[in-house]
Amino acid sequence: MNPRDECSECGGKTIFQTEVVARGPYGPNLLPGLGSFWTPPKFEIYICRECGHCRFFVPERMLPQIETSGRYSRL
Repeated sequence: MNPRDECSECGGKTIFQTEVVARGPYGPNLLPGLGSFWTPPKFEIYICRECGHCRFFVPERMLPQIETSGRYSRL
């Protein structure tokens, strides 16, 4: 089962999803090196309706940029 389909805290299956920009004019750049001027980086946010637990994911389409951006170190 996809971890986005079930709440990791309570096991609830009523999950809502949206995307938000990961940087703004007045806040920090939360995903440095990802996206571009015309395509800002985004987070996918998943919220459990049962308990309110919230999870943030980088969209799959942006994952390849993590290795090429030069801003992230592999652990």
